[in-house]
Amino acid sequence: MLPTRYDRAPFDALLRSLDGRHGHGGALSAELVAAIVRGERAVERIPLLPKTCLFRSLARFAVLRARGIDAAFVMGLPRDGVGDGHAWVEVAGVAVLDDEDLSSMTVTFCYPPAART
Repeated sequence: MLPTRYDRAPFDALLRSLDGRHGHGGALSAELVAAIVRGERAVERIPLLPKTCLFRSLARFAVLRARGIDAAFVMGLPRDGVGDGHAWVEVAGVAVLDDEDLSSMTVTFCYPPAART
């Protein structure tokens, strides 16, 4: 279970373990996005599972990478220092299923590191 693994592993090791690396170059389809949304709705009904942007983004990252999509897991903090940090997933530099105003965020972490160079 992801929350247990998160508590026991260094963050970069956790991301490496979620990185399927199966034939990168897959396309992000509407069907895959719809499947992720359905899965997230199902998870909302399971008590005790974290429902934060961090865990949601880790799950999205794992699903997309397992499907061969060059997704990046990204975390950031507000540039003005006001408010909470946020985690999201990007494909080709575009956030996937995220409504936050990411233009106000300073990226503090990205996996894989080369994804945002």
